Amino acid sequence: MNACRTKRAPVTVNPLFTHESELRLSLSGRWRFRLDPEDIGVRDAWFRLPFVFQEFVNVPGCWQGQGFGSDEPEMHKEFHTAVRPFRATYEGTGWYARSFVCPESYQGKRIWLYFGGSNPTTEVWLNGEHLGTHHLPLLSFGFDITDLVRIGQENFLTVRISEEDRLLGLTYYYCGKWSGLYRDVELVATGASYVDSLAVYTDPEAGSARVKASVGGEADGASLSVTVTAPNGVCFTGVAAVEDRTAELTLTVGDPALWSPDTPNLYRIEAVLTQNGTVSDARIDRFGFTRLTAEGKQFCINGKPYYMRGTGDFGENPETGSPNTNREHWRKCLRALRDMGYNYVRCQSFVPVPEYFDAADEVGLLVQSEMGILGPIAGKSMYYTYNMWPKPTPEYRDAYRDQWNGIVLRDVNHPAANLYCMSNELSDTYFPKTAWRCYRETKELKPTSLVIWTDGRYRPQFPTDYVNDQASTDAICDKPVIQHEFKWWSSFPDVRLAEKYDGCAMRHFSAELALEVAGRRGLTHILPDAAKNSQILQVLEAKGKMEALRRDFPTLAGVCHFNAMDTGMSSQGLLDMFYEQKHVTPEVWRQVNGDTVILTDLDFHTRILTPETERVIRFFVSDYAHPAYTSPVLSWSLEADGSVLLSGEFTYAHTPYTTVPAGEIRISLPKTESPRHVTLRASLTDGERCAENAWDLWLFPSAVSLDETVYRSLDGELSGTPRTVVTTRLTEELIGFAQSGGAVVLCGSEGLVRPFVPILGLNKGRYFFTRPASFPPYEELQCGTIVQTHPIFGSFPHGGYADLQFYNMIAESPALDLEGLGLADGDPIIRSIHSYQVGRPLGYLLERRLGRGGIVVTSMNLDPALPEAAYLLREITRYASNADFSDLPEVTDTALAALVSGTNIDP
Repeated sequence: MNACRTKRAPVTVNPLFTHESELRLSLSGRWRFRLDPEDIGVRDAWFRLPFVFQEFVNVPGCWQGQGFGSDEPEMHKEFHTAVRPFRATYEGTGWYARSFVCPESYQGKRIWLYFGGSNPTTEVWLNGEHLGTHHLPLLSFGFDITDLVRIGQENFLTVRISEEDRLLGLTYYYCGKWSGLYRDVELVATGASYVDSLAVYTDPEAGSARVKASVGGEADGASLSVTVTAPNGVCFTGVAAVEDRTAELTLTVGDPALWSPDTPNLYRIEAVLTQNGTVSDARIDRFGFTRLTAEGKQFCINGKPYYMRGTGDFGENPETGSPNTNREHWRKCLRALRDMGYNYVRCQSFVPVPEYFDAADEVGLLVQSEMGILGPIAGKSMYYTYNMWPKPTPEYRDAYRDQWNGIVLRDVNHPAANLYCMSNELSDTYFPKTAWRCYRETKELKPTSLVIWTDGRYRPQFPTDYVNDQASTDAICDKPVIQHEFKWWSSFPDVRLAEKYDGCAMRHFSAELALEVAGRRGLTHILPDAAKNSQILQVLEAKGKMEALRRDFPTLAGVCHFNAMDTGMSSQGLLDMFYEQKHVTPEVWRQVNGDTVILTDLDFHTRILTPETERVIRFFVSDYAHPAYTSPVLSWSLEADGSVLLSGEFTYAHTPYTTVPAGEIRISLPKTESPRHVTLRASLTDGERCAENAWDLWLFPSAVSLDETVYRSLDGELSGTPRTVVTTRLTEELIGFAQSGGAVVLCGSEGLVRPFVPILGLNKGRYFFTRPASFPPYEELQCGTIVQTHPIFGSFPHGGYADLQFYNMIAESPALDLEGLGLADGDPIIRSIHSYQVGRPLGYLLERRLGRGGIVVTSMNLDPALPEAAYLLREITRYASNADFSDLPEVTDTALAALVSGTNIDP
């Protein structure tokens, strides 16, 4: 073993461009492989025994995603559920092996073996000789193998991947543990000197680019020639001598084309290192002229305020399991995010691969890298209980520092890589000096970057260029504040996506769990509608809450929506895990997630209109367009059934880069006998530019009374000769009434329902909206509704799910506990979709036969003071008074007893 062997980290692997003088041979592809569960490979010298490797694996990739391991589940570390996220489960050691021939063209060169990324811990042997070990899972590395490689002959390479440093790559295991060579492996040749690093520092105001190259090896007499090519093809050149292993020069490009989310202009740099008239090494890279600043309360890019519209990313890659290194894949995915209006991504506790940054540079997407240098959430385990890291105690501190600084240096030329975060949701840190040193060193390596110590808290004594926290922090903070992890709206796992996972490294494990649970409860048939309806409701909630945030916090610098795309355990995205559209289109989502957004004071509970009653609706505008609107006109219309009921337009005092009131409208609609779905539309025009938005409302009759054949009973008594009785108490007298041919509408509450506590403090509308992120306890979650097409609704409007015309009747009213009541023997008319991990049958409206009559049971709030509730109750009672219940299942004695018991709880 050569203890002095040169090792480099980071190194450039799978570059976007290669110079004609570069010598690179890919060693990726099909490798031999063997698991080592007993960890005997080193003892038995597998690194000298090619014949022990009898299986094959692909590089790059992870072996669990290629089926190496068992069918056993593992515990999802955030959601505390046993799942099998990959094609196989395995935690332990594995070995890679392959033979290669070093080309004759490498003769006389310095020869390197490069690894783009391996996880967790890596040991390498070449021709039976130990090259070294690598302990930083996020960082590329390489060894000088000049003395060991056989030119023109076969060489035997082995790699051992083991568990030692798994805690240094915790962020990669959000859904499950994977291992392997996850980026390319390359054989590279240089001259005696080589470019160890190449950094370009831009000054947009001066129009200058300072190029700094660190040179390794025998650098005497070497010089660096640089050519910078602008987006328009104009070239700028310069030459610098290497002094003290550094070559540095500054090029002036005049008025540079700036990089921003709106204009992702990229420059190309070609750097050629020559020595004694011969090319020794060469590098080609890209960079952008960009400057990020925090100016007062505003987050600025190139001096212009931006409303930061971010999304979270947990680094789950269904196609590969390990980080995906396909640039075309990321171009498609990140373009989808830009199309949805997002301009930055927070990589929650992880760092993406360089191929990801190449695509982000091109589409104009800022990326917040997060390496957890300050450890876990304060007060938790010194290792982790969340998706976090160990503390930077002496055991880990230096490794953290090397990995962090290596990543900053690796990504130094990416304009997309300008945001860095040290931790997630720390309430404090025991390592303030570590934080300040990290901040200072990051600024030294990349002066254009902005750095924060944690995402999700604000402590002015710790280093932070901007703040990611709750929007309320904006009132007490003098820096730009971005709303942290906003709301976690989730839909039901979509079993319809099964084919997308064919051939993938990851399984559609949330859908598998949903199928398993639903199968046990006889609910498999509802799963497609559960996915579809929950996705509709997910968008409805997200749109309303995103609008309210931007309206109610006018100086907020932005929002980080968690998430734009699904994760394996939690379908919380507006896009699925493949970055493909679920329910909402990019055009519609940009109405609330765009540069310029029209807002109203409408809330979820204020969507009901009544005729001949004046209603005031206030408009607001948030404009972060570049350039901003100057003299916009706001036009509005109220539409129903394809016709315009009312319309108008007005101007207002427009102020960009904040949210401002834009005026109000007063509307009054004529009398109606039946409900109507009404759409409020608004557009903001300024010359050729236009922003639009729309909101659903419902017009209900203002005075509705029950028919004369209906009797409302307060205590379960019977009076007169009604056809239908509405009651909150079921008594023997009313049972007899139904058995004799009558109808009972039972409005149940505490004794019939299954209430739950709010999750993450999201208590308003807890029974209406979707669950937040699938966090346990799973009994406390639901995913919306399935509404049958049924004559019980009469002319009450619905689209197969409870839209906001149901909000006031459901938001604070828990659903019927069908299983507990013995009423899970058929589909309810309105089903509440319970969490897929539990799948309890819940409902809001059902009917059963009771003797010669029937009973309708509901737990909705049918307060007659609510126009929509009064109308629905009238439709239900009209149906019940004329219904033939004979084809329905008979309510069992057990269920009947449960209904009586549940509605006769004396205080």
